[in-house]
Amino acid sequence: MEGISPMLFWGILLWYLAVLVFAITSLVAFGLLLARRTTAARIVFAAGLLCPAVATLPAFLGWLEPAADDSRSGDSMPLVLLVLTELSLLLAGVGQFIASLRSGRAYAMALGCALGATAFVAAAGLCESDFGYRILGGQLATTLARLKLPLEIVGLFLAVTNLMSAILFSSGAQQTIQQPQK
Repeated sequence: MEGISPMLFWGILLWYLAVLVFAITSLVAFGLLLARRTTAARIVFAAGLLCPAVATLPAFLGWLEPAADDSRSGDSMPLVLLVLTELSLLLAGVGQFIASLRSGRAYAMALGCALGATAFVAAAGLCESDFGYRILGGQLATTLARLKLPLEIVGLFLAVTNLMSAILFSSGAQQTIQQPQK
């Protein structure tokens, strides 16, 4: 723990605990799904998925000080990308949780956006050697490389889409069919 800040150390430990909580809630959600309690299973799974997204915050705060030191020396891009990464993960977690409270259809759409945002953020971490762009493959990777668009921005766009779909997507209000009167 010599060269690492205490906030970063505890943040990483908290993230490991959150992954364990996610594993346990996934098993509980699977049990609820087997018991045909789909709404409860969806909410429990979403709460478990929210835990690692929120648990990245202390680690983010631990990395913020070294990134701020780099920005003072003239290179502000790592700080901006770090903030975009954390914002993407938080919005992805919160959006899919809100959607789980609304309806199954809203949750399916929000979960897809959340997983896409997480995949782009993860690929951005691998992009220092352009490996992340090769993972994406094909036309998308060449378009993003040509535009010099950081993958964190694409992840943030998907996370915002996730949150907006969770808020704006109807809560499953069913249309009522009027019965003809006799």
